Amino acid sequence: MWSGRARLAAAAAGAAALVLIATSRGVGLSPDSISYISAARSLASGGGLRVWHGAPLTDWPPLYPALLALLARLGLDPAHAARGVAVIVHGATLGVVGAWLVGRSRSAPVAWAGIAAIAVAPQLLWVSSWAWSEALFMLLSVACLACLDVAVRRPDGRWLAAAAALAAAAAMTRYVGVSLIGAGGLFLLLGTRGDVRRRVGRAAGFALVAAAPLALWLLRNHALTGTVTGERAPGQWGVGFNLSRVLLYLSSWVLPPAGEGAWVAVTHGLLLLLLGAALWLGARRLRSVRAVGAGGAVGAGGPAGAAGAVGGGGEKPGQLDAMLACGLFMAGYLALLVWSATTVALDVLNHRLMAPLYPPLVVLTTLATDRALSAAGGERGALRRV
Repeated sequence: MWSGRARLAAAAAGAAALVLIATSRGVGLSPDSISYISAARSLASGGGLRVWHGAPLTDWPPLYPALLALLARLGLDPAHAARGVAVIVHGATLGVVGAWLVGRSRSAPVAWAGIAAIAVAPQLLWVSSWAWSEALFMLLSVACLACLDVAVRRPDGRWLAAAAALAAAAAMTRYVGVSLIGAGGLFLLLGTRGDVRRRVGRAAGFALVAAAPLALWLLRNHALTGTVTGERAPGQWGVGFNLSRVLLYLSSWVLPPAGEGAWVAVTHGLLLLLLGAALWLGARRLRSVRAVGAGGAVGAGGPAGAAGAVGGGGEKPGQLDAMLACGLFMAGYLALLVWSATTVALDVLNHRLMAPLYPPLVVLTTLATDRALSAAGGERGALRRV
């Protein structure tokens, strides 16, 4: 029988294979992609981070094109390297989310439903099939949130340092990554155990370390061009329009959008079927464990042993911390995204810009479902004993 790590590794490999198939003819290229690839080629050839028309790269942070440039120095064309990055990043994202969910869920079927929701999500596969920085940003963001979840219970500081480094990398991948820095600092204030002084110190240290690379990059931009993030035209859409776009795309993650093709509808249907089956299996497993505990047939421990086997009185340690971290990041990301789309000219809010919300939303929803099933199982067990 496979171990849990082996199953997660196989799932991550399967997810990576889906992106490999989706990009069998190469990654998609948009105007943003051309800028990333041209900057990577310029850096690899010793010309610095400059886009195709010779201007310094300022509209986007440098990490994604710098990664492509590193691979170019190893002999890969940046356009081909973008495909390899997308394949590896999607598999790694599933591995991080999967390990997080398995470690925080009481019901294995529910955890694996969340893993499936990452592996076959059409919006993630679509974003990963283009030479864009969103997929890398998603990986760095969810890895940072997972490290923060561990850091609030580990006093040695290593997990906190890892979280700060990942937040810095996310902000150097997309400017909206500053929302992760703010969410992480607030999470450390609210979720960290200990006195107020210690919480403030940890939050301030995290924010300073995470923000330092981006601050240096913005200073570089201003020195070269007189702007911090490039020339930006005023926004064309109001807050109400942008909020309606947010609601539209959040709803499309449950119901397939009309006119997107049969394969999208089939993928959504399969995903909903998997989620329904997982909820049913999870509920059955929790009910059976509670029933065994009520009958006193769990070894020498009786009911107490059964309670201990599923985590005791209603939650697995860390669930609320993980949900809080995801919720704070999602709220900060959405607020910054809507504000940016309202004040400066961006693309109309779409699947690409909304995609980074999907992994933390899956984590939050999966853990909330796990808690709800556990609570319902406990209530039914108590009624049977009465």
